[in-house]
Amino acid sequence: LDELRPQGMLSTDPEKSRFASWSKFIFAYCDGSFHQGNRISPVSYKDSKLYLKGSHITRAHLKYIQQKYNIKSANKFHSGVSAGAIAAYMWTNHIQGLVDNPNVVSTIIDSGIFINDKTVTTGAYKSALMLDNMFKLANANEDTPFH
Repeated sequence: LDELRPQGMLSTDPEKSRFASWSKFIFAYCDGSFHQGNRISPVSYKDSKLYLKGSHITRAHLKYIQQKYNIKSANKFHSGVSAGAIAAYMWTNHIQGLVDNPNVVSTIIDSGIFINDKTVTTGAYKSALMLDNMFKLANANEDTPFH
């Protein structure tokens, strides 16, 4: 069961983490759109329907956290890995707006780097193109933190 205990910066042991007493929120994978999905109707792909509701899911999680825990004044950080790290970064301002003092909110991202290199065949910037297409597919609009 030791592998299930928080480790590193997530540890609740003050000997192991300077964040031991902080509230911690982790952005896990969601709908594939960095928690920005806001589609009204699903997208059909092969034999499946993709709903892309990451923005709604994230807002529901944050509402639950607000109702269940005192996040107004305690030090807190949110984090994520890979696409979850990008989501944590994109939602920082929104989360800061939920607390009395935005300075108590820290964002720690882990492995959230997408190198924006040019493709060999078209010369287009691959990561920017991927993000642009993903936001169009997910219907990320003014109701999401990205915009």
